[in-house]
Amino acid sequence: MKDTPRTDTPRTDERKAFFALDTIRQLERELNAVTEQRDRLADLVKQFIYILDITEESDGGRLFHPTNITSCRAGDLQKAGQLVEALRRAVKGGADE
Repeated sequence: MKDTPRTDTPRTDERKAFFALDTIRQLERELNAVTEQRDRLADLVKQFIYILDITEESDGGRLFHPTNITSCRAGDLQKAGQLVEALRRAVKGGADE
């Protein structure tokens, strides 16, 4: 008796299609969750930059930013400033470096 190659039955094809569809649905759910997280993070960054960009005028007529980020470490402050500038460019649609 010769061994004949096994071919998939229609039932096996249905199972494969079901599992493929299930996998696609799971990937869609994960993508939606990541997209929501990205959108929420983008909104938080926009709010943060908005607060930092608020400018007011003193009684003497001088413009100033009432919200500041401070650090006693000059290197950290410089890095923070670079990060804020990169975030500001990203929020405004410019290139992010």
